[in-house]
Amino acid sequence: MGKQTFTEEFKRETAKLSYQTDKLLGTFAQDLGSSCSSLSHWRREYSQDGLPL
Repeated sequence: MGKQTFTEEFKRETAKLSYQTDKLLGTFAQDLGSSCSSLSHWRREYSQDGLPL
């Protein structure tokens, strides 16, 4: 299976929602078809000064 690509909007919204869910980060990422490492990267990328979006 090839590498899946996500839109910037999806990445930003997923990162934002990840701070609002009670699910574990890995479970949340998997539920959305992503990986925990990708979601962690997006959280860092779209947060300013390490603060939630």
